Amino acid sequence: ELAFVRIGTTAGYFADLATAQAVLALMVASSRGRIVFLPDDVGVSALPPYVKRPKDTTDGHLLVLAKAHGARLLTRDTGIPGAELIA
Repeated sequence: ELAFVRIGTTAGYFADLATAQAVLALMVASSRGRIVFLPDDVGVSALPPYVKRPKDTTDGHLLVLAKAHGARLLTRDTGIPGAELIA
């Protein structure tokens, strides 16, 4: 949730936090259970080797978190090795 709101507003997809929160709530409500939130039980020591810069820590953490729970990280970002690209 936090990554969606932070990245969505920072990248300019949403004008403000309230809009990002509203979009997330709508997505979850309409997903029919396809959007799930994972418990964040992965520490910083598990970051993948490609993470070398502070700006890559969130992406790396989300990738490791997804894999730890048998899930996939879907993204539009082509710079996350191991994530699945969506259109």
